[in-house]
Amino acid sequence: MFSETKNSGAIVLTAIFFAFFCSHAPAFANTNKQNSDVDANLQKFEQRLWSGTHLSAKEFDSICSQLNSALATEINRPQRATFSEKSLNYLEKLKTFRTIKLFYQTDLFQQRLKKHRDFLAQTYQLAADWFDLIKRGPELQPVEYNNLTKKAQRSFTAAVDSAKKIDPLLVNFLVWQKPVTARQLQQNLNSRELILDYWLHNDSLAAFFVSADSVGVRSWQIEPGQFTDALQAFDSTLFDQKDVLDLKFDAESAYYLYRLLIRPLKAELFERSRLVIIPDSPFLNLPFECLISQPADSTKQTEVLYKEYRFMKFLIKKFSISYNLSLSALDPELQNMRDQTKLGRRLLTMSEPDFPVENDSLGNALPPLLWLDHSPYVNDEIRRVSRLLFRHDNVRGNEVTMDYLKQRAADYRWIYLAQLGLLNNKQPLQSGLMISASQNGSADEDYWLTVNDVFQIPFRADMVTLSATIFYPKVVKNARPGIVALPQAFLLAGNKSVLYSLWHVHSISTSEFMSKFYWELKYKRQHNTVALRGAKLASMRDTFDFLDQKISRAHPYFWAGFRLIGSPYVSSPSNAKIPPWGVVIIVYVALLIVGGIITRKTLAKK
Repeated sequence: MFSETKNSGAIVLTAIFFAFFCSHAPAFANTNKQNSDVDANLQKFEQRLWSGTHLSAKEFDSICSQLNSALATEINRPQRATFSEKSLNYLEKLKTFRTIKLFYQTDLFQQRLKKHRDFLAQTYQLAADWFDLIKRGPELQPVEYNNLTKKAQRSFTAAVDSAKKIDPLLVNFLVWQKPVTARQLQQNLNSRELILDYWLHNDSLAAFFVSADSVGVRSWQIEPGQFTDALQAFDSTLFDQKDVLDLKFDAESAYYLYRLLIRPLKAELFERSRLVIIPDSPFLNLPFECLISQPADSTKQTEVLYKEYRFMKFLIKKFSISYNLSLSALDPELQNMRDQTKLGRRLLTMSEPDFPVENDSLGNALPPLLWLDHSPYVNDEIRRVSRLLFRHDNVRGNEVTMDYLKQRAADYRWIYLAQLGLLNNKQPLQSGLMISASQNGSADEDYWLTVNDVFQIPFRADMVTLSATIFYPKVVKNARPGIVALPQAFLLAGNKSVLYSLWHVHSISTSEFMSKFYWELKYKRQHNTVALRGAKLASMRDTFDFLDQKISRAHPYFWAGFRLIGSPYVSSPSNAKIPPWGVVIIVYVALLIVGGIITRKTLAKK
């Protein structure tokens, strides 16, 4: 009897499985065919790109659209999201093509594509073979797959070494070609770190996550209209502030966005303390630091303006946060683009370029009130930063030129640029920094260090700081592409990391903030991303006087706009070999000795 029941149950299960397979077989077949077509189109596109064939903006948009569709079929399967190296690489290629499209018309691309097309075509073939291996990974035995992967890695590393000798900026191109593997990302992470790579498509939001001990992807549904409205409301209250005595913050949207972007990843975030966030384009300018994990209490009036913000559960209170446009920016090969031998620990600061009043090429873009706000505090800002490093060159006035940077930039490990700059949302490649005219000419563009100019400078610094950037024009359909162009140009030009501001903050606050950041970096010997968190938390506890009003810097306007991209592992500029606890012991012993000497002399006199 039992045997008959068991057999009948097996027959039923078989029938159910057969019916399920028959009903879903066409869908599986269509999915496989669609992804096969995307792979073929992707290969054609990349072959054209790396052979130097001209590509239009429309062609970039087309391949990005196809990659979005392929990701949707890979990730949004019934019941649960699925992780694969293939889907991770689709997302990486999507974000890489967006970056390339932005910089495609610059000399970085056009000159090198023409000059090194044979080399780039050859390295692309290495990358394509490696990507094919990743796609075939599930079909191969683990030992065979690992051996083939190691061989591909060795071949590509050799190509990168060759690129460094030919032209260091070619390393960018090879890293963009190179497939992404979770294992390589994991090698550089400790147990407290997590990478979050977001992807938004229609009504679906997904996040790939990579930690030292796990990889995966989570996908969940959203209401696109509500999400867009929240982003827009949150964006406008932070970016478009005009009155320091009447600053706004949309706490309701901050909590909503936290629930949408962070809470679904609660399990993955458990016991993490450092995040590398790679946002998707619709929320590229979102400062995750000031999302709040609990509803805000009703605002209470206090004698110190904005003091109530000290008690909000901002995300920065739990995590150190850095950003990047894609996973490739974390590649160790990119962090060693240029040889750093004999590079000391010298700091370069630049400020107060000469700009003639009769020249209005920047005067129209930079309001006079902004100039007045910036100028009185620049000297104090430079002084605060310089005293935290032992060796520094403070360049100002007519020395702040393109020629100086071309000749000397390679000598500095730390570069601090305090001249005003524009992050241009309407024409991103026209973003730039004010400089003095070179001796060779006096045209309008000589007063402007543009994105294209940055690629002509042989940088090899650990970190570049842009302390005074603003947006112009302010809004372009709720997108701010200016956030990408100028800071990313400094990264692609050979610097390991870039610190910059998303919006203009009153210069007296910038001076205080940067002083705290460099103090954290040097005396606490923190990595740049941890030091940045320390400076933001310190700012929340700080106050200043303005127009007879005591103001707390706890409001996100004063600290949330400072963003770090590139390597989150840049170490302290201090030459000291003694750990922090050792410094404390030495200071304590020194105080005891001095106290003993003073006591002894006092007793001797008696």
